[in-house]
Amino acid sequence: LLGQKGPMLDILSQQLETEDAFSTLGFGERIIEPPEDPGKWAVVPEQNTRLRVAIGLWARNTVGMGWEIVPEDAEGKPIDLNELDKSTRQKFEMERKQLHELLYFGNESMTITRVFELMKWDEEATGNGYIEIVRDNTGRIRKLYHIPAHTLRVLKGGNGYIQVRDLIAGSVIRTVINPGDGNIRY
Repeated sequence: LLGQKGPMLDILSQQLETEDAFSTLGFGERIIEPPEDPGKWAVVPEQNTRLRVAIGLWARNTVGMGWEIVPEDAEGKPIDLNELDKSTRQKFEMERKQLHELLYFGNESMTITRVFELMKWDEEATGNGYIEIVRDNTGRIRKLYHIPAHTLRVLKGGNGYIQVRDLIAGSVIRTVINPGDGNIRY
């Protein structure tokens, strides 16, 4: 269904008609329009109990079960730490400590597991899921935040995103620059 232009969402409800904040604010020429309005898709689970439960279970069972740090070789097979030399084991333990710090303290308002659950929820409901990665001056990842999928659009040329969040007091607009990984796409 997603990826096909057409009247698919028109059959859901006329109450879902919303003004597109991106067009209203004049960004229509700068963004890649998604095939269907993510804002409309985001509210569909709220109107369909079975879909809401299914998406919630899917998100919880795929990314919401927590995490574990396991050393792996280049082929993805687990490595026994006792088989590593002392220097390599010390490097791994230092990296593990840094990763634990991020995973335990990477978001002030929710657990990292919850951040990934919300991202997965958006991916299943709207077709896209986003996480904001905040780095320090050395490039080290310090924080991870969920960005609601319906608030983000990809800039033409693939060099970043524009986020528009409608607040009661008005719209907040942020431009997010591509971190350089070349993975911006719909």
